[in-house]
Amino acid sequence: GRRLSHAPTDEGPRLEYLASVVETLDGSVRRFIDRLREPRALPPLARSLEELIAPLRERSGLALSTAVELEQPLPALEREAIYRLVQEALTNVFKHAEASEVRVSVRGDEGGVMAEVLDDGRGFDPEATPSGWGLRGLRERAEALGGELDVQSGAGGTAVRLRVPLEAASRPLKASA
Repeated sequence: GRRLSHAPTDEGPRLEYLASVVETLDGSVRRFIDRLREPRALPPLARSLEELIAPLRERSGLALSTAVELEQPLPALEREAIYRLVQEALTNVFKHAEASEVRVSVRGDEGGVMAEVLDDGRGFDPEATPSGWGLRGLRERAEALGGELDVQSGAGGTAVRLRVPLEAASRPLKASA
């Protein structure tokens, strides 16, 4: 480059080499970023959920099971909504439920996808719960995708279900109020 021509002669070859290394690294970083932008760069939902759940299973001693039955990879928005649902529901289980067993399932369901997190904990009254960001954020995310969030809880445990239509990926997001 231009700046290299002004370098002392004994540094010229070294600077040329460093410039070529920087160009190579720059190209590698750009290719890596391009791959991250591609939908296929996302790991499958089953693997993402297992990576989320495995450390929790080991640390907690809870019986944590997962079942993901999908015929095709999910679009990014739906995938993210399901991942966040599971993450938030598990956070609530660990903070409040005193559960011994938790089941996570994701399956295709009549033109959409259904995700469930079921626990056998002490339950809570969803209506009396302060409107924390967790469930409210999940409900808003579900509505933005044209889906529904359902939370049922009682003395025998809690069921958190998210149903999202898969055609939601082909229409614009609804504005949340």
